[in-house]
Amino acid sequence: MKQKQTRCQLFKSPHDSGKDLLFKDSAVGLIQLPERTDAELYLGPKFSAAIQSLKRERFDSDPDTTESIVWCAVGKAEQKKCYVWSAQSDGAIECAVAETTEDCLIKIIKREADAITLDGGHIYTAGKCGLVPILTEIPREDSSACVDPKKGVT
Repeated sequence: MKQKQTRCQLFKSPHDSGKDLLFKDSAVGLIQLPERTDAELYLGPKFSAAIQSLKRERFDSDPDTTESIVWCAVGKAEQKKCYVWSAQSDGAIECAVAETTEDCLIKIIKREADAITLDGGHIYTAGKCGLVPILTEIPREDSSACVDPKKGVT
C-alpha cells in the first residue's frame, strides 16, 4: 500500500485537528522583525525572567533592591563623563556603554542598564518600548546662581 502524501500547510492544520502545528490556524502571515531583535527582546523582560527562573539560571535582581544604578552611555564622550560621575558617586552610578541610543534602549529593556540621557525624539521611541522618563533637566537662567530642585529655577 502506498501512503497518501499531504501537502505542507503552514497556516492550517489538517482537518482542524490543532495537532503538530508550527503556527496557529488563526495566523494569516508572517512579518520580519527588526534585525537586532532576539527572543528575549521580542518576548519582553518579564516573560524572559520567568523563563530564566524556570531554567534556574541566574537573572538580574529586582531593580528596586540594587544599591547602584547602571547608566548607559552612548559613545566615548558620554562614557568618559559617566566614569567621572561614577567615581564621584562612590559607586552609586555604574556605567554601561553602547554605540547607539537604540543599543542603550535595548540594554535597558533587557535589564542590562537602568537609565540613559535622551532627547525628545528618542523619548518618544523609548515610550513606544514601554519605558518612561523619570527626570527632566531644568535649565538654569543666566541671572540665577542657584536652583532648588523642589522649587525649580529661583
